[in-house]
Amino acid sequence: MLFFSRCADLRCSGFFKKRLTNCISCFTLNLCSVQKMASMRRLYEWGGFLIVMKRLILTLVAALALCLLVGAAAAAPAPESDFTFDSITGTITKYTGTAADVEVPASIGGVTVKAIGDDAFTNNTALEKVSLPSSVASIGEDAFWSCSSLKRIDIPGTLTYLGSHAFYGCQIKNFDLTVDMDTFENGVFFKSGIETLVIQGRLNEVPNDFLHAVGTCEHVRSVTLPEGVTRIGSTAFSDTAMTSFTIPSTVTTIGEGAFAQSTLRSITIPSSVRTIEGSAFSCPNLTSVVFSEGLETIGLQAFFYAPLETVTFPASLASLAANVFSSSSLKSVTFKGVPASVSKDAFIWCNNLEAIHVPCSWNQCEAFSFINSPDLAVTRQHAYGDWYSDNGQERRDCLNNCGAYETRPLPAAPQATAPKTGDEANLGLWLALICLSVSGMMILLRKKQHV
Repeated sequence: MLFFSRCADLRCSGFFKKRLTNCISCFTLNLCSVQKMASMRRLYEWGGFLIVMKRLILTLVAALALCLLVGAAAAAPAPESDFTFDSITGTITKYTGTAADVEVPASIGGVTVKAIGDDAFTNNTALEKVSLPSSVASIGEDAFWSCSSLKRIDIPGTLTYLGSHAFYGCQIKNFDLTVDMDTFENGVFFKSGIETLVIQGRLNEVPNDFLHAVGTCEHVRSVTLPEGVTRIGSTAFSDTAMTSFTIPSTVTTIGEGAFAQSTLRSITIPSSVRTIEGSAFSCPNLTSVVFSEGLETIGLQAFFYAPLETVTFPASLASLAANVFSSSSLKSVTFKGVPASVSKDAFIWCNNLEAIHVPCSWNQCEAFSFINSPDLAVTRQHAYGDWYSDNGQERRDCLNNCGAYETRPLPAAPQATAPKTGDEANLGLWLALICLSVSGMMILLRKKQHV
């Protein structure tokens, strides 16, 4: 009705063509009006969208500017006046500020900051985060003692000294340190809140009681040590919550109780290790241990309580102390060599031990007197050499000169075949030529018969 509102007399008029023309013009005019209205509506909607987008962009820009301003303010080093500083040694001896987030300046009064002194931040309960400059190489004793709100510390530089109880009473879960030192002082991480520890750089020895103190480091779940460590000290990781651990390939000694009562489930002893001291792996969840060649001594109760089912000792093992295993889970033991000394009580409480596999030369040594029990099945294992021909068969002898040997038939000789002559090799070609010749003769005979 909208388009033909001006065409009510269309049927009554005698000038149909003229009226029709007017009507079409009217339709076109109204259609253009509708299209213009739709276009205006779209422009209006698009304009609204642009306004919304403009406001959103302005809001984002303002938020970003605010974040940058806040970040710039947070990243700014703390005022030099907040520190008591020994310019002769480059040591901060006291922090007197009240900020929760502290970035220690790289220099104070034009002198490079090299160390955080003893007790420098002690009992600062407002402190939550500390960022040290890369120039700091030393953190003194009790430096952050009882900073009970401290949850993060960034140490980008290489530490040459880290004092005892440096982080005692903090809440720092993750430590990532680069060091250049022989060892740590005792109790560095006691009650620090530590859960993961990554150490890079040069470290010769993990000290005794490194992460051990009942009720202080029981949440430690992961520790990474650098290559170059040669000794893991006594009770260094005992009572921790680690389920796995990688021993550096440079370690030669694992100290007494090093992992005792930890939650380790498996461990691989690298070939560098020569000595495992007493109770080193007395772990109630340890179900798998792999010994490498090179191991020489296993101490008293080294795997006490460990629920191992099978154990294989390397040929290099020379000494096995008493009560090394006491688990009722142990069922099978294999010796690849003959130790010089095995305590008669090495497996005294392994009540379910069913079999011991020993080299064939075991009876030449008194070291295995502990397996005289009639309840144990002793399997002698031979170490055979290479096969060689002997009286129409192949044979190999035990390398331990115990008289044992194995034989097998000689491999069947391959059947000789006569070489093919040229005619045999071309048999198919000869047959084809014969067939062609016969076919040609038959064709000639037929032609002669028709003639």
